[in-house]
Amino acid sequence: MTQLYIPPNATNKIEEEGNIFLGIQGPSGSGKTASTLTFPNPIYALFDRPDLAGIRTLPHLKDTPEPYIYKFYSADFVVNTLKCPIAPHGVIDRRAAYRMFLKTEATKLTKEQTLVTDTWTGLQDCFDEINWKEPRYTKDGKIDDFAFWDAKIEYAEEIHTLLKALKCNVVVTFHEMPERDKITGKILDKIQPLMQGKFICKLKSYYPNFFRQRNRQIRDDKGNPIEGKREFLWQTQSSDDFDAKCSKPLLPTYVPADYNSLISH
Repeated sequence: MTQLYIPPNATNKIEEEGNIFLGIQGPSGSGKTASTLTFPNPIYALFDRPDLAGIRTLPHLKDTPEPYIYKFYSADFVVNTLKCPIAPHGVIDRRAAYRMFLKTEATKLTKEQTLVTDTWTGLQDCFDEINWKEPRYTKDGKIDDFAFWDAKIEYAEEIHTLLKALKCNVVVTFHEMPERDKITGKILDKIQPLMQGKFICKLKSYYPNFFRQRNRQIRDDKGNPIEGKREFLWQTQSSDDFDAKCSKPLLPTYVPADYNSLISH
């Protein structure tokens, strides 16, 4: 029998539990941010401005500790606290501020913590705000329209590479973009995370877990809605209208939108 060659740096000791790397997509108000509060010791990189105080009044979140936040949505915070310079054209480079945060402070976070980027959609808006202000030219001096999209892909790839290298849990939230028929309103294709450009085809390859956030009314035995009672769920398995990714294939299709759902199976 031929003896197998094992390269000297190879190992068959695979970690059973690494850090959680999760993408969550869903419409506004579906509970994406609320679900991230259930993760251990969350620290938020905020590009949107959620009402975290209001969200924490939900019954199942009332005992969650106050999270720490980085207010990337705030010009004062980015310029005066993070000391991020204003570009010559007057736009604050929040994309550079976030990149630097990932390369410095985020690398110090431990496996007992969670970095939440809320939302990727907001970060992309910050990127676009400055990217389209920086014209790029071809060799013959004409504006290179493709360069803007290339820069967008390069930035997205760099950020996800930095996120994957962190020791802490990582959660990124996304708004979503259903493509509907203009007349019937029927969904024409799978519901995708909201992102322009070719990177959308590669996005989910970075995530071992990519769920859709659902929010539905709780009803009584007669089918009547119970006032003030809603159920927050993650869709963990694929369906006709959504392509999910799940590192734990035995998870039910719908689970409570809670960190414990990921570690209890």
